[in-house]
Amino acid sequence: MRQKDKPMVSVVTPSYNTGSYIEATIKSVLIQEYENFEHIIIDGNSIDETLDILKKYPHLNWVSESDNGQSEALNKGFKKVKGDYIIWLNSDDLLTKGAINHSLKYLQENPNTD
Repeated sequence: MRQKDKPMVSVVTPSYNTGSYIEATIKSVLIQEYENFEHIIIDGNSIDETLDILKKYPHLNWVSESDNGQSEALNKGFKKVKGDYIIWLNSDDLLTKGAINHSLKYLQENPNTD
């Protein structure tokens, strides 16, 4: 059940052979101290250790299949989201601690922001 003060946030991460850094990306989402989120990872059929890392995190909603690159992966991920807000987080990027709460606070205080 969604609460007005706790909207669902969907994090979409495209990935391909990102085993050397995707775990840090996943952990940066987990340290947010925000519970109403989903993390969707669309992997382009990686052949490195990426899938072993994804399997370690049961909270993830992920798929690994061939695609035509980042744009297609993002579109697949965006179609899966259930959230009120979407974050596009590349597999080699990190969220700083508190980023989701800070962003939501700003959006709530500035309702005309797109």
